[in-house]
Amino acid sequence: MSGRWGDSHKDARRKGKYGGAVSGGGGVVFEITSGLVIVADDQKIPRQSLQGLLESCVGVTRIECVQDGQELVRLALELLPQLVMTDQLMPGMTGLKAIELLAPVLLNTRFILISGGDPVGLVELLEDEPYADRVVGISKEIDSRVLVARVERIMAREFVV
Repeated sequence: MSGRWGDSHKDARRKGKYGGAVSGGGGVVFEITSGLVIVADDQKIPRQSLQGLLESCVGVTRIECVQDGQELVRLALELLPQLVMTDQLMPGMTGLKAIELLAPVLLNTRFILISGGDPVGLVELLEDEPYADRVVGISKEIDSRVLVARVERIMAREFVV
């Protein structure tokens, strides 16, 4: 394939390959798959823990799990999730890089970046981006009740996270 990574996806979006596209005021807005959450983490136990936690969240109807950033980008563009939860450190592509690729395209998707370090500092790197209000950083040490509450607010489309 020649050209940049996103070129084939731009062409596919124009041709309507990714279902649910609606043309409007200067761009294409994709209808999200309501209730769908994609979890990305290269480590099996944290990925399974998040999946188990999400199964108890009101509004979550489907959970898909992936092991790396490339797989996250591919699946998110195919399924159009309501929420993406991604670990920051993964081989091949970081969670932040995946968000940088997805957020400008998936305008109705919210993102949670999970980090063992300083997730807020990572998210601040995006503060000048037009999608910054759809990304929140959380620590791996977050209380599960707080995380469930945040996810449920997102799923209820109360976007203050």
